[in-house]
Amino acid sequence: MRDVAIIGVGLTKVDMHFDKSIRELFKEAVSKALDDAFNPDIESAYIGNMAADEFNNQKNISSLLIDFSGLNNIPSTRIETGESSGGSALIAGFNDVASGLHDFVLVGGVEKMSEVVSSEAESIMSLGMFHEYETIHGLSPEGAAALVMRLYMHRYNVKEEDIALLAQLDHKNAVNNPYAQLRFEVTVESIIKARPLADPITLMHCAPLGDGAAALILCPMDKAKKITDNPIQIAGVGQASDTLGLTQRDDLLDFKAIRLAADKAYKMAGIEAKDIQVAEIFDSYTIYGLIALEELGLANRGEAAAMLKNGYFSKDGVKPVNISGGLKARGHPIGATGVYQSAEIALMLRGDAQFKLDSTPEIGLAQTLSGAGVNSTVQILRRV
Repeated sequence: MRDVAIIGVGLTKVDMHFDKSIRELFKEAVSKALDDAFNPDIESAYIGNMAADEFNNQKNISSLLIDFSGLNNIPSTRIETGESSGGSALIAGFNDVASGLHDFVLVGGVEKMSEVVSSEAESIMSLGMFHEYETIHGLSPEGAAALVMRLYMHRYNVKEEDIALLAQLDHKNAVNNPYAQLRFEVTVESIIKARPLADPITLMHCAPLGDGAAALILCPMDKAKKITDNPIQIAGVGQASDTLGLTQRDDLLDFKAIRLAADKAYKMAGIEAKDIQVAEIFDSYTIYGLIALEELGLANRGEAAAMLKNGYFSKDGVKPVNISGGLKARGHPIGATGVYQSAEIALMLRGDAQFKLDSTPEIGLAQTLSGAGVNSTVQILRRV
């Protein structure tokens, strides 16, 4: 199996892009990534997208996007695993290059949610749940997150304001991210007193609706070293899933998909959780972010909130988390989110100005999640 590197990164600003089509957003990200990689000849493409069928009334989305981006006639595949689609697309692209099937592969992610009203967008998001046993009876994504959050608070004696610290950190970090959707700071009080959605989940515990596209160019490491002075190795990948239905779980707080995916990625990369220096974690709801920190081995069970409070995960802390602003403030264009996360880690490891830290890290982690622990991907990136 060949070593795989990221040689090109392209991002669009996450926003409600009423003036741009899904094609235009994707083309913008791809053009930036190709320029960053010195315009290699792309041989195949994998595109993360959850719901172009519903948001944009469009199937065959991968063919449309590749054609509009000027890359027609190459094999292109849409990858859909709910909210983890972008991470799954990256793993598919990684496998393509690692296997030797193709040398230069495009991994993209895109979602354009602004073509429907917010209530319709919420219904579309609910399609990722178990319809026959959950949504048909009125359970929403916010309701599922509320069940998890209430149980977490009870079991570990954690207060809502402590969980809100992750959203506050996200917003603080997003101020310096030119691609972020919500570039302003918030107070813990404003988070817990925001409009209630499903007690104890308020609007400010949730990632916003937004449009965005992200793209990466992958190639074998030996070729990458001839193209760029700063290739970023995809050192390890992992993916796992759990039951779609929440009632089928032994423990609602056991997000084993994250843990199993992380174990695979750590093993492939030859590292342990303690070796991670910076991470982009999936926090469509703040409670999922805290659980992710614990399942990834970056915090013990029930201790993530206390570590947030002590500044452990702050930009100048021991293990900076969500320098991009996370899903809560960078935004969450569903199918693109996983690609954004790995792209942001790659930029941090390269020391690029947008995500520059006091010292340039060598090893970073990106983690995605679909629903309440249904499907998760973990990617370990290393500066070569």
